Amino acid sequence: KGSGYRELDHRSYLGSLLSLGIERAVLGDIVVQSPHDALVVCERKIADYLLTSWKTAGADTVKVSAVTLPDDFCVERKFETIHDTIASDRLDCVLAALTNLSREKAQGMIRAGLVDVDFITEQRTDRSVPEGAMLSVRGYGRYEVVGTDGVTRKGRLRLIAKKFI
Repeated sequence: KGSGYRELDHRSYLGSLLSLGIERAVLGDIVVQSPHDALVVCERKIADYLLTSWKTAGADTVKVSAVTLPDDFCVERKFETIHDTIASDRLDCVLAALTNLSREKAQGMIRAGLVDVDFITEQRTDRSVPEGAMLSVRGYGRYEVVGTDGVTRKGRLRLIAKKFI
């Protein structure tokens, strides 16, 4: 829990955890429940370290306590819907539309290994992106490609996707 004086987001929590020297691999999901409250799923071996060492997130102090989640715990994901047109279903086209980057910059991000398709790093820019694919773009967030909704008069595809907030 944050002190309530500053609003904290996923980036604030993740940044503060990584600054403690924790590797991303031992952390699970970070569920931001409100601007002042979050759940961090982690391995048990790192939990004691977090309980004693984690004092700040962003520019705010935090109080850390251990909780056990019930078996029926479910996270309600918030997202915003994105509608755009793309030339084809190639990864670089889809990524450029979702992140508002040029295709050239999108290709550079893919080749640099900053893009995961269905949780596997992809470096081929010409790969086709199927409906239902999850795209994770470092620095930009996670997206789900819902699909396409027909073709425009100029032959472009109408892309529908969700950006997770």
